[in-house]
Amino acid sequence: MAADPTPLASEHLALRAHDVHQGLHDVDRNVGLVGSELETTQLVGMAAALATSVKGREVVDDAVALKTVAAEQLDIDRFAFNSIVEILEEVDFVRNVRRTGGSITSFYESVPETFERLYATLGEVWTQRAPGELEQTLIGTVQELSMGPRRVEDRVPWSGGL
Repeated sequence: MAADPTPLASEHLALRAHDVHQGLHDVDRNVGLVGSELETTQLVGMAAALATSVKGREVVDDAVALKTVAAEQLDIDRFAFNSIVEILEEVDFVRNVRRTGGSITSFYESVPETFERLYATLGEVWTQRAPGELEQTLIGTVQELSMGPRRVEDRVPWSGGL
């Protein structure tokens, strides 16, 4: 029997959460196991999608328009947008967030220059949110599949251990 795989690096956790987010674009994210068991993975995946989209812009002066674009192009639910920006604010990927009422109106972007640092930081967020066993297994399986095709009989069962 093969040994358990090495725990995933932090940057791989967020990268795979981003992959899962993109893969769920045609799925209702609020129902069933997707809605009840994948909250952390969805939030971190959406945060990665938004961070990579605003990276290099310096100033987002119309966050209301960005919210619409994020909903239509990045599959970030309008109701999740403020939470996603707050996650990015907590890790200093955005700063000087301006709010009017309950809406985010503008912010300055400070997303790391390297994707490795971006994903490593968001991977730490994923870990700190203590995802459940299903999420851990899903992320591990997506990581394994990202390594290329394998015969089913050669697949090493992934058992968690993040």
